[in-house]
Amino acid sequence: MHHGITTVHDWAHNLRSPAHTDANLRAHEAVGLRGRFSYGVAQGHPVDTLGDLDDVVRVRADWFASSRLPLMHLGLAGRQPGLVPREVYRPEYDAALAAGLPVSYHANATRAHGALEMVRQLGEEGMLTPATQLVHALYTSETERAMIRESGASVSLSPWSELLIGYGVPPVRQLDRDGILLGLSADTLSLTGSGDPWSTIRLATGLYRAQAEQELVAPTRRMLELATIDAARCLGLDHLVGSLTPGKRADLILVRTHDLATAPVTDVTNTLALAVGPENVDTVIVDGRIRKQGGHLTDLDIDEVVRQAEQALTALLSR
Repeated sequence: MHHGITTVHDWAHNLRSPAHTDANLRAHEAVGLRGRFSYGVAQGHPVDTLGDLDDVVRVRADWFASSRLPLMHLGLAGRQPGLVPREVYRPEYDAALAAGLPVSYHANATRAHGALEMVRQLGEEGMLTPATQLVHALYTSETERAMIRESGASVSLSPWSELLIGYGVPPVRQLDRDGILLGLSADTLSLTGSGDPWSTIRLATGLYRAQAEQELVAPTRRMLELATIDAARCLGLDHLVGSLTPGKRADLILVRTHDLATAPVTDVTNTLALAVGPENVDTVIVDGRIRKQGGHLTDLDIDEVVRQAEQALTALLSR
């Protein structure tokens, strides 16, 4: 939010108990951003054992049907073919399908995972739909990309994390050129060190142009679309947010144009995609509620957030 993010996808792949899940959701309740909570299994969960599908039902009733999180929706963080057997990934997907929940998979992220053809397996199982999101998907075949495009599934790229953890070079140009619905993500701060969406846009722009060996092949307006309306489409939220359109919810980011980094503005989309940083974000509005104004958060105590985070880390290390 401080950086200019109004929507998050909490890909919760280390929910160790219902108590941990509730604590996670209480944090969302306190912060009040828009987005999706994708229920996942704990790291180290046996690959031959189903996730806690009963707790998914409980969470849906307690947190989402009750409107405790009016700006969030529930999804499933799925386990993918190749890493778990069909007796696990298929029932988990079917449970989500029966409940009307969208599903997100980390798929084809590494060369080894690409060799498993996770995306092909999902497609052949009928598990690629407009409600399916694929995270990373760096290593896909032409056949797999056609499956993604024709099914209406989407891909979420997080170029900073994909580079920093050594997955490889995100194929921004290839995926966009092949007509795949594509959104940009900052991923998790433990991997990237920063949730800065502006540097993510800038990096994706550079990757796109470098891969094409041509500057004008990736206009900055198109790169902003990947971070706004197309990212909203990836989460099924484009009917609510992602563009300034009459009838949509008021999720707005206002950037100062008279700062040293942004002035003078000669081209708005170039300035936003190539020059802006978190320090230039003046105002953030989420669902009509002003959350940042004049460069300062309006209803969160930053010092208190930092203090609690440091105390939590100290307690964790001591245990």
